[in-house]
Amino acid sequence: MRVSHVVRPKSKDAYKSDQYKMKAKSHKSDKNSNLSVLMGHRRLGILAGAIIKTDATQEAISGRLTSLGLSDSESIELVDFLNAKAQRMLYMYSEHSVKMLELGERAFSIADQLGYEKGKAYSLLYTGVSQWFTSDLDEALKNLHKAKSVFVSLDDQEGRMKTLTFEACVYRSMGDYDQSYLDLRRCVEFFRKCRKTFWEAVALLSLGMTCEQIGDNKGVRQHNRRLIKIATEPEQQWMVGRALDGIGTIYYNLGQYKKAIEYYEKSLTKSRNHLVGKARALNDLGMAHQQLDDAKKASHYYHESLRIRQEIGQREAQCTCLFNLGKLSLAACEAEKALEYFKPALAIALAVGAKPRISQAHENLSHAYEMTSDIANALRQHKLFHKINEEASSEQSSTRAKNLRTRLELDKAEKMAEVERVKNLKLSEKNDELKHLLNELQRTQTQLVQAEKMAALGKLVAGVAHEMNSPIGASTSSIDISKRCIAKIMDMVQACNSFEELKSGDRLEKLLGSLLTNNDVVSKANERISKIIKSLRTFSNLDEAVFQKADIHEGLDSTITLLETELDGKIRIIKQYGELQPIACYPGELNQVFLNLLTNSVEAISRTDSEGEIIVQTCLEDKHVCIKISDCGIGISAEKIKTLFDLGFTQKRTRVKAGMGLFISQNIIQKHKGKITVESKVNKGTTFTIVLPLDLDAQVER
Repeated sequence: MRVSHVVRPKSKDAYKSDQYKMKAKSHKSDKNSNLSVLMGHRRLGILAGAIIKTDATQEAISGRLTSLGLSDSESIELVDFLNAKAQRMLYMYSEHSVKMLELGERAFSIADQLGYEKGKAYSLLYTGVSQWFTSDLDEALKNLHKAKSVFVSLDDQEGRMKTLTFEACVYRSMGDYDQSYLDLRRCVEFFRKCRKTFWEAVALLSLGMTCEQIGDNKGVRQHNRRLIKIATEPEQQWMVGRALDGIGTIYYNLGQYKKAIEYYEKSLTKSRNHLVGKARALNDLGMAHQQLDDAKKASHYYHESLRIRQEIGQREAQCTCLFNLGKLSLAACEAEKALEYFKPALAIALAVGAKPRISQAHENLSHAYEMTSDIANALRQHKLFHKINEEASSEQSSTRAKNLRTRLELDKAEKMAEVERVKNLKLSEKNDELKHLLNELQRTQTQLVQAEKMAALGKLVAGVAHEMNSPIGASTSSIDISKRCIAKIMDMVQACNSFEELKSGDRLEKLLGSLLTNNDVVSKANERISKIIKSLRTFSNLDEAVFQKADIHEGLDSTITLLETELDGKIRIIKQYGELQPIACYPGELNQVFLNLLTNSVEAISRTDSEGEIIVQTCLEDKHVCIKISDCGIGISAEKIKTLFDLGFTQKRTRVKAGMGLFISQNIIQKHKGKITVESKVNKGTTFTIVLPLDLDAQVER
């Protein structure tokens, strides 16, 4: 008895158990995947730490990579990791400029050794940005320009516009506000269209700062408000804070200090996790409260700003806080206290070599000493103020001139690179056009070869049909005779009573002799037909590969067989074959050449109205196959030989050739890396010589 398997429905508890197992399994898989990613990041972090501790020289980096035993793919992954880390520091905008520089330089060293162009471009970008943060404007502009050039070569428009954003920031620092403004407008529009919110916000922030420098209050409001609207991510809030601070500065400059304080406080809230922005907002709050004569709040904000700037190492910015605190003390007629702020400010300014700050420090010290009635020191500080101020102005002019020269050189280099790029693009387009024309020419040539071959075959069809008609007719006739003989033998068999009676006469013997004779005729006819068909197949190579080892003699024989009907019994073909080994070639195309040359020879002899002969010779000469086809026809004049292989050459009276046969023949021989030459004398005859390499297959592989 057969028992069927019964599938029972699961209970709710069973389903819950299964779902729990599936969730547990999925959770375990996700956990393993996350753990794998985490381990990968930890390993990259350890490797990055080792690279950062290494000198940024090519030799040191190369040695470190060798000692770490990293493959090329792992090294590329490390470059991307270093660049990603530098980008995260970029989000904080100048808080980690030194570390960003270290990452960018080392990422570039590795990427340069690997030839990893995208890695090089981004490492140059971050290196340039960090140099701008540290006021190394010349080097910043050079590295940003290099980064942009690499992005252009990679056809990476986004990378190019990121680089242009910071180039514009450098131009602003150099005092070229017009160029900065124009470039940043382009960047804002590009990132807006691409929906790259973070980079649009960066460009808007920079554009707002440029507008501050040129006094475009309307532009400051417009761009900062757009930034505030789009920068919604937590890591972008420091940019919102900077935008609010910019709007507050507009109101401060207009004397609307309470309105300014409102925006500065909003800026402070947004910048709570960004120490640079927080210190700026605190300092600006102090200035606004000082204008409202609230010295206590002003002092509090100045001290908080100074503390943060000391904490993050913003030494030059510390001078601003100290100057403000000193001026606040002077306003309260506390000259000695003011000196306590101005003196450390001077020390810091001297340490960082910031002459504008040094000049300010001497000017402030002069006022403080004057208030303390220390006229000698006041006069000395005043003289130093004027001296340093003149030096600072001179250096500022020199620096501006130097920056403009650098900008001019880079612009010139960029224009030359653009000219070269356009030139290369035009050359590439021209090459593509020539390649297309070459392909068209090759297709046309192939069509011409095929057309010529079909024309030649068409011409041969009539002769081949006539040649085949004779053996077919003989075979048909013999079969008819054989049928009659067999019928007579059958009648004799029926009429005779015994085998002896059948053998008694000679009639049976004659009939059997006729059958044997007819059988020989049919056999020879079939051999002739088979030979013609084989020659046609060999000539056309219909059932064989295009490029292969082939017997030259077999190709010549098949072509000669097909031409036998053209000889009319007046022309003899003499074969003088040497010992040849099969060679790599395009046999079908070579057979086309043989047909063209032999046809020309036949027609040249026919024009003489006399009998003649064609000699076909083959031999080996210096690792080449040599094939000569000579005739005793009417020959060709020396003037005509010069253009014999030109397209469209025809000769109706002195030399007959098949259409474009010689032009096509020459192209086929050149395709085989060979040569075809001709020697001829009028009324004496013509010899065509073909030379083919034995190692064409090796040449094709190379």
